[in-house]
Amino acid sequence: MKNSYSRIALPNLLLLALVILPATQNLAQDVCIADFTFQINCGIVTFTDQSTIPNTPSWQWTFPGGNPPNSTAQNPVVTFPGCDTYDVCLTVTGTGIGTVCSDTICHSVTIVDNTPPVALCLGIGVVLDANCMFTVTPGLIDGGSFDDCQIQSMSVSPSILTGCGDFPVTLTVTDWCGNTSTCTTTVQTIEDVPPVIECPPNVTVTATTPAPCSIVVNGLSWISATDNCSTPFVDYIVTGATSNFGQNDASGLTYNQGVSTVTYTATDDCGNT
Repeated sequence: MKNSYSRIALPNLLLLALVILPATQNLAQDVCIADFTFQINCGIVTFTDQSTIPNTPSWQWTFPGGNPPNSTAQNPVVTFPGCDTYDVCLTVTGTGIGTVCSDTICHSVTIVDNTPPVALCLGIGVVLDANCMFTVTPGLIDGGSFDDCQIQSMSVSPSILTGCGDFPVTLTVTDWCGNTSTCTTTVQTIEDVPPVIECPPNVTVTATTPAPCSIVVNGLSWISATDNCSTPFVDYIVTGATSNFGQNDASGLTYNQGVSTVTYTATDDCGNT
């Protein structure tokens, strides 16, 4: 028996190994990191952004108590009203590769001013009003007071002066953080309205003694003396047949024979007669 063989032709086989690998992940995602610094000049604070923002950056600031109270500028300048601690916050937003990032940071801004202002005074003279009064304002006696930051207010004491004279007046200067300084000056008050005096009528007296004679005369007092500011001071002088002088009332003096003239003068506190 003869062996017989059959040859079977097989096509060439190509074995492919398909390996599917995951896409490389962006493990270093773009992130936002908020940060800022600031510089204080009295109540004016300049903020400088120090943030890290990948793309399309935006800034949102809040300044409680400040002016303005908020801002979207990168480096804003803000004015604060006085010495205090203010909490300032910055929120930054940006975009990464298919992502949006945001971060917020807050810092306390402490404003301090321990230097008092310098108060400078002027001495002045003023004229009283019809009621014999004068109102002193800080601007009248301020001689150029100053502060290294800013003056908040000025006040005087006393502010109302009554009557003529030389009055000490104190100027108090307060800066924006409550530090104070004072100076004292002299305010001289005057007025030019003279007092008014009413004299008695002329008097004729007959002596009972032979000439040359003299007699004590009464009833010569002035009738009234008034002034818009004060009670006037009255003095008198006698001339003519009799020579004399004194204060208040010329009654009760001894007058010589002949004509004696009594002159009353009323003088107020300001020296007006």
